[in-house]
Order: sequence, then structure tokens, then C-alpha cells
Amino acid sequence: MDAGLSRYQWELALSQALLHKVRAGVYLAVLDADPRVRHCQMAAAAMKARSNYMACSGSALAILGLPNPYCIAQAFGSTGGSIR
Repeated sequence: MDAGLSRYQWELALSQALLHKVRAGVYLAVLDADPRVRHCQMAAAAMKARSNYMACSGSALAILGLPNPYCIAQAFGSTGGSIR
């Protein structure tokens, strides 16, 4: 294992929620409670797995810290429609 941990240590860290598996070979130590930050974490983790990935649309907005109309609507409890 790349971090110098045994298989048992990896499994123990995962079972105790010290690590969170995002995808094969990509783990996070902390998953943020805010869904917007968590989305950014997942997008960054996905791009970390391969060098030829890039973020677009809502993921790019999250990584750059720009407002995302979908997240704003969720924050204010909108069930659909346009934001004015």
C-alpha cells in the first residue's frame, strides 16, 4: 500500500471512518458536512486519480469558489424553477 499501511490498517481506518473511500485508490480523511464543499472534495479527488481529467459545470464553479445557482436554490429550499 502506497502510504505504508498494511491491508488490515487500511480496512481498520475505513471501518472506523478515519478514511472515506471516494473511488478505487482515492481516499479522504474528512468529508465536509456542507454538500457544496463535499461536492468540491469529490470533484478534486476524481481529478487526482487521473491527470487528464478536468472539472466543468457545477464542479468547476465549486472548485473556483464561484456561486452555483443549483446550490443557492438548495440552500433556500427552492424546489425548482428559475432563480431571479
